[in-house]
Amino acid sequence: KIAGYHQFHAVNKAVAATVRASSETGDHRIGVVWHTQGSGKSIAMVLYAGKVILQPEMQNPTLVVLTDRNDLDDQLFSTFSMCRDLIRQTPVQAESREDLQKVLSRASGGVIFTTLQKFGEIAEPLTTRRNVVVIADEAHRSQYGFKAKVDAKTGEISYGFAKYMRDALPNASFIGFTGTPIEADDVNTPAVFGNYIDVYDISRAVEDRSEEH
Repeated sequence: KIAGYHQFHAVNKAVAATVRASSETGDHRIGVVWHTQGSGKSIAMVLYAGKVILQPEMQNPTLVVLTDRNDLDDQLFSTFSMCRDLIRQTPVQAESREDLQKVLSRASGGVIFTTLQKFGEIAEPLTTRRNVVVIADEAHRSQYGFKAKVDAKTGEISYGFAKYMRDALPNASFIGFTGTPIEADDVNTPAVFGNYIDVYDISRAVEDRSEEH
């Protein structure tokens, strides 16, 4: 496989944004890659991973690939596993919260797959390293829940998984990949991940296919 032009430009911009966001002055929000369904988003994510790993500023980063469903986790893991030469290591799937804690305790490196639901309330961060990059697939769906919710019956306060994940990885930087970002007051994909890095929407995809035929 070879990158399409939209993947090539998106990956290069995303890598530059990652170096900026994870620097001492960065705000950890890398941004959003908005690539419409069917445009090769999974391949774009692999290409991004392969390139960001090589950046000297990242000091052999740990990549956490995040999904919100087990079937998506398996699909994406399969794609990354077929590209081991590109990412220069064998990706691993965290089977449980304890497993996630173990694989994140490493000093550097690693491509770790996990579902968002494996994050919960913890006493201390899983790692405080700055060179951790969270790559969120379908980033429009579950990456919210920063505000406290109070149970009307018990009075217990809880938060969404997104807050727990950031508690666990306080110095990590976050990039979102999605085909359908959301911009509403209470649910806003760019507000969580940062500005759009690259947009390849349905109209551009249709144009490209019409030019091919």
